[in-house]
Amino acid sequence: MNGESKLQAGLMLIGSLGLVVFPLILLSDPLSVPAWQAQPFATTVPVNATFTPPIGTTQPLPTPIPTLGPGQYFEEDDQNRPEVGQVHGTDRFGWGRIQGKPGLVLVWVIDSEGTQYAVVDETTDLFLGTLDPVTNTRREDGIEDYIAQREELQRQRLGTAGEGIGSGVAIGVLAWGIGLCPVTGGGGCVAGVVGAAAVFVANAVRNHFILAGQNADLRELDSNLFDAFDEAVP
Repeated sequence: MNGESKLQAGLMLIGSLGLVVFPLILLSDPLSVPAWQAQPFATTVPVNATFTPPIGTTQPLPTPIPTLGPGQYFEEDDQNRPEVGQVHGTDRFGWGRIQGKPGLVLVWVIDSEGTQYAVVDETTDLFLGTLDPVTNTRREDGIEDYIAQREELQRQRLGTAGEGIGSGVAIGVLAWGIGLCPVTGGGGCVAGVVGAAAVFVANAVRNHFILAGQNADLRELDSNLFDAFDEAVP
């Protein structure tokens, strides 16, 4: 293999590595943020006292389930947890109207110990958002708003990540293409490929910073949802 062939092969090898390396470098921000990293879950789970009846006595009757109302709390494996209809949000953060209980919704979040549930009155500011006294309209700071905002932000993040990965792959392809340009007299070919690659580099870098901002917004939303959940449980 002569010198020119070795140079051309080397350029193609660099381009091939770029196909793998560029997308990973330019999109280093994670696409998922563990919910429990946003804010520790602060709700204290009530402890149910137990006792051993004296020998020869009858077993105590089961404790009746209290009337369902705002502020009640359930863990993931609680058989008394009410059923909901249509689910809004995701398994990580979501809510649904409780079946057979008009005006009540079940809200859930995930912390490091699993899914936690709380009953909330759907007519309260906590769920609908606080009321602006000037405009007499609801601010978008209720549980319903936060969950809807989170769903939309997740869709935007996926789009941003897809664009960034596409740009990174294109950079690698163009870098590989430089190796196909003639070693001698191929200045115009190389200049054209490098110019196109520069456009994709700029786009990939832009998407990288957009994604970083979206991840920060997602962490803030998660923190707001944890705060709202803690407020819902006395």
